[in-house]
Amino acid sequence: MVSLAAPQALDATFTDAHFGGNILASRDELSDDTGFADLVDDLGVTSLRYPGGSLTENYFDITNPDAELVVKEDGEECSFIALSDFMSFAEAEGLSAVIVLPTRNFFSDETDENGDRYVDLDEAALRGFVNDVVSGVYGDATIDAFEIGNEYWGSGEMSSVEYGRLAAEMTRIIDDELQGMADTHPEAEEIDLIVQSGYNYNYASLTNDYAEYETAEEVVDALNEDYGTDFDDGIIGSSGSVNWTLVANELILDAFETEESKEAVDGVVTHLYSKGSVNPSNRTFQLDMVEQTWGEEFDEIDVYVTEWNQAGNSGHYDREEDYGLFQSHEMLNTLEEMVFMGVDQAQVWPLLQNTANTLCEGFTYDELTTPGEMFSMMADSLPGKTLLDFDDSSRETEAVGENADVHGYYGEDEVVFFIASISDRTSIEEIDMSEMFTDISSATINILGVAEGQSPGDNSSDAVVTEIPLAEAVQDGILVAELKPGEIMHVVIDGFEPTEDFAAVMREVDADPQNVVPPAMEAEEEVEVITPAQAQAEPQITASDVDALISASAPSTQASDDEDDEEDDGDDSGGGGGGGDGGGMGDMSFVLLLPLLALFGLG
Repeated sequence: MVSLAAPQALDATFTDAHFGGNILASRDELSDDTGFADLVDDLGVTSLRYPGGSLTENYFDITNPDAELVVKEDGEECSFIALSDFMSFAEAEGLSAVIVLPTRNFFSDETDENGDRYVDLDEAALRGFVNDVVSGVYGDATIDAFEIGNEYWGSGEMSSVEYGRLAAEMTRIIDDELQGMADTHPEAEEIDLIVQSGYNYNYASLTNDYAEYETAEEVVDALNEDYGTDFDDGIIGSSGSVNWTLVANELILDAFETEESKEAVDGVVTHLYSKGSVNPSNRTFQLDMVEQTWGEEFDEIDVYVTEWNQAGNSGHYDREEDYGLFQSHEMLNTLEEMVFMGVDQAQVWPLLQNTANTLCEGFTYDELTTPGEMFSMMADSLPGKTLLDFDDSSRETEAVGENADVHGYYGEDEVVFFIASISDRTSIEEIDMSEMFTDISSATINILGVAEGQSPGDNSSDAVVTEIPLAEAVQDGILVAELKPGEIMHVVIDGFEPTEDFAAVMREVDADPQNVVPPAMEAEEEVEVITPAQAQAEPQITASDVDALISASAPSTQASDDEDDEEDDGDDSGGGGGGGDGGGMGDMSFVLLLPLLALFGLG
């Protein structure tokens, strides 16, 4: 039995802004036949990121944003959602928008001594595009933010130094244009300019460039010599290796050295494809890096996660066994972590795809997958709710039973629970709520599962939502959760009498949802994270991968590249899901790090 003592309320409140999604302009369609409007409505999506991820860099042209056809690299034409059509759709559906600006082609051939290119962009075209979007030329949907590029280290094909230069120049120009429009378009002042956080991966990886040095201290000296930085042993972790992600963030931030350049930036962006069910610290590492770098450099800065989900293509997960209901639980854990870490806005990826982690399969909307149903439940019941902490001894907040985890939230006179099975067999978890409630008079209780005989870990299984009567589920203050493997009970209690202890918690939240206990933060070493190129990319083994694996197996003072490659290459195809991590380096890194993770209690 799990006994729920009166919990602490944390400074972590869910809002509608946490339930955005991504539209894929070269794949999705907005016609009635596709049911896309019904999909966003049923999911409870509140904002859309347009035109998508890597397809922004591949196809989107700010000088011709209403193009309805684009040309792929193989010369084939494909349809594309014009900006005007998207804005009209978003306005009609009451959705706000994050507009991603392409960046890849905004450089000259001139480089510095490190080979990093200088910016060469069409300022007039950029100003004209921003002015037209804000003034309503393409439609009147609310613009939340302009995002400077997508995954600079991947589809952007640039280094961290190059991205910093470009982001500083673009935010300067856009901010000046928005300020000039403020008198006639007051909404211009409310639009955020958001810049990507740093990654040490792919085009931006520095790891191999400094592999010749025997010690991390030598690497620090070489970095300072090459980049004119003043790095010290603060970029060296307790393992004795350089934290390359921290370095990447600092190299971007170096471009924002003046107060004027900082004032143009409103937010920082990261992507989070979690493998937290096998390595919980994976959910937090990139957000911790953002806090340690951007959070220290800026007095106030919003945090956006414009793509997030469970990793869609990982050697840790089997497509038919580890998604579905298990992904649904991981999405809850990931969303909790984002809110816990102060994320202001988030867009889940993908809504409609053929990937292992999609919220709806295929090209048209027929029914939600189990993670889709889970997202809908969260979007419906969590905005306005504050995260409750039932375990003040660790960073995790849920109460852990023998057979299920119990996640809780309170706000707006409702208590919400998600009770997720962690058992490999049908089991019963009894939850004693007598220290929170003296009486429960009204509640809606549903169990999210799959059709009889189907796999709980496969997104192709049919999602089934079963309502349970209150009198059947709760007796004498005990909630009885009988769950099959992976199943999740969703409880919304809207009629109750609190105990004195829980009433005190309620008063604290009701008086000011932000005036509650700050989340306990734990310092973490650089560990394996999944970067946004890995979830959807097809696995490819190259000669460089083999070299990397051989190098990783040998003793070294260099940190391995702990950022997996997770990219949204399913943007413009049918997707594929499946397979292992791109290149396989992420899983090897994880194996090598297991002893260190165990030492720090993170494994």
